[in-house]
Amino acid sequence: MRIARWGMFFLFLLTACGEVAVPSADLPVLASATPSPALPAQTDAPVLPSPTLQPSATPVPSPTPCPQDEGHFEEGSLDSRLMKRALTYRIYLPPCYNRQAGATYPLLILLHGQSYRADQWERLGMGTAADALITAGQVRPFVILLPEEWNTSIVQRESAYGRALIEELLPYVEEQYALCRERVCRAIGGLSRGAAWALDLAFEHPDLFSAVGAHSLAPYYGQETHLRRIILDHPETLFPRVYLDTGRADRYRTEAISVEVMFTRLGVPHEWYFNEGLHEEPYWQAHVPAYLRWYTRDWTP
Repeated sequence: MRIARWGMFFLFLLTACGEVAVPSADLPVLASATPSPALPAQTDAPVLPSPTLQPSATPVPSPTPCPQDEGHFEEGSLDSRLMKRALTYRIYLPPCYNRQAGATYPLLILLHGQSYRADQWERLGMGTAADALITAGQVRPFVILLPEEWNTSIVQRESAYGRALIEELLPYVEEQYALCRERVCRAIGGLSRGAAWALDLAFEHPDLFSAVGAHSLAPYYGQETHLRRIILDHPETLFPRVYLDTGRADRYRTEAISVEVMFTRLGVPHEWYFNEGLHEEPYWQAHVPAYLRWYTRDWTP
């Protein structure tokens, strides 16, 4: 009896301390996991000095956008010694025009036709076309001067109007407005009688104008001879680039074609457009955007 008790006690010790155990058939067998790669030994990172904090710069405010999205027209006049009366004009100032900003603006002079007033180009939509080009960023902002010829019935070669524009009005507006005074910054053009004036002034003063447009030219008697003499007497002169156009049904088309042929024979570079249309405002109004793109093509932003 005592032996049996000691045998059972000894068997209990073997069971508790044994290294082999039989797994139960009810437990699942787990697949062994892939061992994780050994991590590199941890090294002490170098201690970097703390950066010295600099005082922040004063922020520069963003420029305030210009509130104007279109230009506007103003009226003006000066007492003309040459004309012995007031010389009136209208002037287009572009969006965001600012005389105090230090910028200077190119100048386009546009002359009206016979029996019309200074506002003719304005009525034809020149201001709207200028706004569109400028706000689209296709051309730098520019100024348009619209002088008024008080008496359009005077023979042009006997009128003081042309001299007054060059000797009095141009210097006056250059003092009153922030205008670029380089030749490349000036262009001149006109309609009908105004086209004849523009050609004379541009060829008589090639140092002042880089471009001239003659739209539906109605030349005065003897103008072709006058222009030919200027060109032949000054063969080395850099004359302005020239734009000529007229309608196929224009009553002055024969005279305009004669001037174009003369330019061709004398080798004067020019652009010639023979379009459909009459000598009337609907024709000019339809071509205002094309005229303006041509005048301003050198005035890039």
